[in-house]
Amino acid sequence: MRLHANAALSLTARRRLVGRVVEQGWSITKAAAAAEVSDRTCSKWVGRYRAEGEAGLMDRPSRPWVIPHRTSEERVEAIASLRRLGMTGAEIAMCLTMPLSTVSAVLQRIGLGKLSRLEPVEPPNRYERERPGELIHIDVKKLGRIRGAGHRMTGMRASQKRTRLNGKQIGVAGWEFVHVCVDDATRLAYVEVLENETGLTAVAFLRRAIAFYRRHGITVERVMTDG
Repeated sequence: MRLHANAALSLTARRRLVGRVVEQGWSITKAAAAAEVSDRTCSKWVGRYRAEGEAGLMDRPSRPWVIPHRTSEERVEAIASLRRLGMTGAEIAMCLTMPLSTVSAVLQRIGLGKLSRLEPVEPPNRYERERPGELIHIDVKKLGRIRGAGHRMTGMRASQKRTRLNGKQIGVAGWEFVHVCVDDATRLAYVEVLENETGLTAVAFLRRAIAFYRRHGITVERVMTDG
């Protein structure tokens, strides 16, 4: 049983309260004083118990039975129809001369709060090559270097000092470039962490990847990359 957050009586206390009145013959005032609740509260629980039995001692939902100002179903249908035409909440509110807050609340309630919900979901375009080496994918991921704990932990900024790499001054920590190659059919991957993603570096990586696949008996036929 889930009690209301502000409930003064637990289920056991409610049973005790109504038992004193119904079974032991206590007055409403005396039973209410013993339970430290008002006479009105005591009368409510006693009345529910007499009408419904044990079920009457359970909490009831706090939502109202009737909402006089609730948006009519006809208006909800009109809002939904205009939404399916691609209109925004502001445009619908202006068209129907309704408050924008009301239109937004209705759209959220009927599951049309986002225009993207109206777009048809296309099935994923999946494919897979049949022969090893028929197509390989190449991509480069850029990762920031981490040189020990940062100044927020150590209080020092030594890791942010400029350093030299192969005689060249580089930035605070710099980047590493993970070159990845995957065969579409076998999912066999070849990976290298390199210093940059220039054309010369990428071509050299491709040559080594082709040699790697050749050692595994795979002849590369096509290459796909977004570079």
